Amino acid sequence: MKYLFILLILLALPQTIETQNRLFNADDLYHMALENSSRLREKTSREKAADYRVRELKSTGAPTFSFESSMSYMTNPETLIVETGALGNLDLTGLGGPITAMPSQDTTFEMSGNSYYDFKLILDQPVFTWGKIHNAIQAGKEGAAVATLDSMKMRELLYTEIRINCRTLHYMKEIELAAEKQSEFTARLVSIAEDNFNNGMILQTEFLDTQVKSKEAELMKNRISLQIEQVVLNLTYLAGVELTPIMIETNFLEISLPESWQEIYRSAITNNRDLSMMRHNVSTEEYKNKIQKGSYYFKPDLALHMELSYSGSYFPLIQNGWNEKNRGNLSMTVAIKSPIADFGGMYASSKAAEENLVAARASYESGSEEMEKIIRQALRDMELNQLNLDFYKEKIQTDLLIIDQKDKEWRSGYGDEKDYILRQISHYSNIILMNRELIELDTNYFRLLNIMGN
Repeated sequence: MKYLFILLILLALPQTIETQNRLFNADDLYHMALENSSRLREKTSREKAADYRVRELKSTGAPTFSFESSMSYMTNPETLIVETGALGNLDLTGLGGPITAMPSQDTTFEMSGNSYYDFKLILDQPVFTWGKIHNAIQAGKEGAAVATLDSMKMRELLYTEIRINCRTLHYMKEIELAAEKQSEFTARLVSIAEDNFNNGMILQTEFLDTQVKSKEAELMKNRISLQIEQVVLNLTYLAGVELTPIMIETNFLEISLPESWQEIYRSAITNNRDLSMMRHNVSTEEYKNKIQKGSYYFKPDLALHMELSYSGSYFPLIQNGWNEKNRGNLSMTVAIKSPIADFGGMYASSKAAEENLVAARASYESGSEEMEKIIRQALRDMELNQLNLDFYKEKIQTDLLIIDQKDKEWRSGYGDEKDYILRQISHYSNIILMNRELIELDTNYFRLLNIMGN
């Protein structure tokens, strides 16, 4: 048993190593999310359920066939007794015979046997309903369209979230490298400060201030590590696969958006899933309003009811004599049903449907206005992100020139190593700030793409 357990571990080890060494890009993670996301499965199931409801609604306008049957056994079946002479007398004297009573003795007739069968084949067909069936089907189709769009929205949301987290991870790795270098230079600064303090060249407060900066650098490293873990955890739950930072591949991103917010807004009006769902909700309420108007007072519904029935003591098609007594019957009925009065309930329901339609239209208008606001705000944020990025890039270029100068001065004996280190620390701080700005820029970019329906 022990050796079997070891063998199983050895067999599983190559597969585990292969999985851990594999790199997953954003597209890989997205396809895994499509397979593993419980949120997407929920939306997909609701989409299928809505399609089945449309089928159910369509069936209400088609003929409905039903079958009814009852079979009974009677210990004392119904009988008919004809007493002697009940039918009068038969005079045969002219033929040389007697006068005979009809019947000549009491006679018993069985009205049915011990068994009694009753079968009905029923057809019901709506004929005219003031458009209620048609409008109900159309409302169901609009609801199914909403469910389909909701499922598509979830796919796009997964796509967007995965890309935002992948880009964030890319920049967080850059920030982590910068923080590592910053921590190294801070440690060297503490070492120099300690030597100067021991030699009496600086005050204790200056030395303590340097130590605080070193601790701040360490805290920043820990905070960045936690942020990286959080991003990887997000991707793990989005994709449904346990991941580590080294398993995720990120690529360079080219940002390209339309120049004007009006162009983005036009795309959002056409393609945004939320706005599309709102439009379908408006259509749904319109059809519901028509249904209520079709159910108003003095609007009769017409339907056809047909029954093909058989009843008797013989089982049809099996026992002999089942068709001798004409027990079959075909009946056709035209039914009319019209509401006349219900103490205002139907009126109130109609008014409620009208108000729901007004509310749905107002909701769409509000959603369109909010979408415009979000787009314009996101573009302003991206513009500010770009200005900040240009500023940090200039600072980084300036840092590199000053660092080179401070390095030459220090190595030639005209400068101080401390100045060189402080400039390096400032340089990596600017790199960290630039990458955080890139995270915000890319996040705004992907959210705008999502709003546009791309």
